[in-house]
Amino acid sequence: MTIAEAFGRASRYHETARVQRVVAAELAERLARRVRTPRPRVLELGCGSGFLSQSLLQNWPEGSFLITDVAAPMVERCRQNLTCSRQNRQFVVMDCEDHALRPGYDLITASLAFQWLQDFPKTLRGLLDLLAPGGILGFSTLALGTFMEWQQACARHGVPAGTPDYPPVEFFQHFWPVEGQCEIETEWYFDSYTSGISFLRHLKQIGAHSPKENYASVTAGQLRRVLRDLTTTFTIRYHVVYSFLQKDF
Repeated sequence: MTIAEAFGRASRYHETARVQRVVAAELAERLARRVRTPRPRVLELGCGSGFLSQSLLQNWPEGSFLITDVAAPMVERCRQNLTCSRQNRQFVVMDCEDHALRPGYDLITASLAFQWLQDFPKTLRGLLDLLAPGGILGFSTLALGTFMEWQQACARHGVPAGTPDYPPVEFFQHFWPVEGQCEIETEWYFDSYTSGISFLRHLKQIGAHSPKENYASVTAGQLRRVLRDLTTTFTIRYHVVYSFLQKDF
């Protein structure tokens, strides 16, 4: 199953994506402190059901917005969930790794979407080319330490974890391919689950259950051993990176 298919089937995303909602609100707040123009031209990538979109429209009611996602059902959910009535937004099904956009954006942003990119540095180089002089690329994504509790439970039973191998924070501090003013900030978020199976069901509900590349599926017996280790309430951590780069004039 592709990423687009997984998220397209996540019909309960808006109701169940708790951490994603909080991170989107935090990203919007941090962007509001950095974007100075009152009418920015904004490109949002991976809009999901509209958590970030709603805040962006509230921050800049006079701006113009191109709101995109690789999953067509998500684009439609976002459109339906937005309550702002202004006619200053377009919705497009688009893969940010394969687009035909023209430069000129004052803000390009994405909340908890870039961890799904196949070629992170190449994609961001292309997105930086779309910024207007002085424009900002600002996003949130996941870093090493995310899902540590699940990974440790799998390791205790010799079972490979299918969750992605997220990069360390240092990766985001050193990969930027162009000159500019770059800021990196990090936060830890925590979410509780009643059992291991409730955690796996949650990932499926929000479309985040696609295993990492080249992952060999475990047997039902192996999975049962891990789940027996997580039969009571436990906490899963999310290590979130907020990254901002202002393109030089």
